[in-house]
Amino acid sequence: MEFNELIGKGRVSKIYRKDDRAFKVYPMDYPIDWIEKEYHILKALHEKTNLFKGNIIFHKNDHVLEIPYIQGQTLASRMIKDRYVLGIEDMIDVQSSIYDFQHIDLDDAFEVFKNQIHASSLSNELKEKAENSLQKIAYEQVLCHFDFHLENMMYDGKTYHIIDWVNAKLGNKVMDIARSYIILKEYLPRKANIYLKGICKKNQIDMNLVKEAIPLMAFLRLMEINHSPFEDKLIEMIMN
Repeated sequence: MEFNELIGKGRVSKIYRKDDRAFKVYPMDYPIDWIEKEYHILKALHEKTNLFKGNIIFHKNDHVLEIPYIQGQTLASRMIKDRYVLGIEDMIDVQSSIYDFQHIDLDDAFEVFKNQIHASSLSNELKEKAENSLQKIAYEQVLCHFDFHLENMMYDGKTYHIIDWVNAKLGNKVMDIARSYIILKEYLPRKANIYLKGICKKNQIDMNLVKEAIPLMAFLRLMEINHSPFEDKLIEMIMN
């Protein structure tokens, strides 16, 4: 398959546009099972929720996922370019809508995160803190995005579309909120506490329950990044 209009790049994939379709192209040496898992997530969301609309096609031999193209801008871009002041409120509303869905055929975050902690090369002290955090979280099987932030909301002029569902699993919503809070602390720190207070109020969640999940989600975030200035802050979040 050949494409001309490159519209974005991820950590691994490149995204191209052709008419009203987008093509997420992975390198040929990228594990096919991982692409297949992403396809399964999108298919489940399309069939069981109203959060992902449009036809999804997996071009297995080409390592390509074909999805609908969304014309618009990210919420982050809207806040910067249009000076839109209700971005955090919109983020809270859209993220909260995800939690309406339960018991979809997706991975169990509790099992996945437990295995990731054990497989990590981080110190035993940090692992113990993450495990303790995980054990404090009540077991729930609610749909969670697990990478929800201002760049993963597309605004088409009328409504928002959630993108980049590759990390989606079933878990307790406090895990998902903790992840988003940590990302905001890194990239938009002055809005992080406003977000945390707002989403806890919206979902009638005790903020302390989210704080108990922060060491776990900070540990998982630390596993993802390399030589970032935010590493020390993540370690502080894990140890507190």
